[in-house]
Amino acid sequence: ILITFAWGKRLSKSWWLPCIGTLIMVLGPGTSIGSSVLLQSPASALTLGWGLAFSLLLIAILKSEIPIRRGAPVLFFLAIGLVGGKVTTAIVIAFGLVALAISSIKKGLPNRSTPLIASATGLFGIGLTYLLLIYSDVNRPITFGIFLGWPGLALSGLGACVGLLTHSYRKFGRLDQLSVFSISIFISGAIASLVTYDPSGNQIYFIIGAVGICIIPSLIMLEKQIE
Repeated sequence: ILITFAWGKRLSKSWWLPCIGTLIMVLGPGTSIGSSVLLQSPASALTLGWGLAFSLLLIAILKSEIPIRRGAPVLFFLAIGLVGGKVTTAIVIAFGLVALAISSIKKGLPNRSTPLIASATGLFGIGLTYLLLIYSDVNRPITFGIFLGWPGLALSGLGACVGLLTHSYRKFGRLDQLSVFSISIFISGAIASLVTYDPSGNQIYFIIGAVGICIIPSLIMLEKQIE
């Protein structure tokens, strides 16, 4: 909750934005600390904090508020925490990092080395931790399949991140880095929840983790649209 407020306050000059973002995080469907969804998976609640901290630091590095040489080691450490907590959240963030790297290359920015190094650091931390600590030959219960409860889940998640729709019509190359990262996270989380199946219902945590991270970026996009 504190990270959500801090991120909103860092990205916006409006007093209301961090307050509303925190309120959505507390009361939002499925994303709140007291919701039945996260209470069934304490690891998801823990990893949401790791994901928010990772995203806050990443955007601060991209905005040149923190030098990459100081921020990269911390990004790597937070990436380890993501995988150790709930790998579903780590997967959607990995997709966001890939999209960010592709966007930087496509735009041909003069300082594109910063987003490329930051993305590579996060991806390396996620991949290495998964291979060393999580991966095994034991069969996992999660498989490919269509989740029939997906429409309601996706709509409730989109309701908490409605600001993403204000930028979804723009071409990929014209989106700013925050929009590329957050929209890619939401889309990958939604798709992963749709096409995977787990007897315990773990497929819902792809989109639940994505929604928690996208609340503040969504409000930032909405604020820009209002202005």
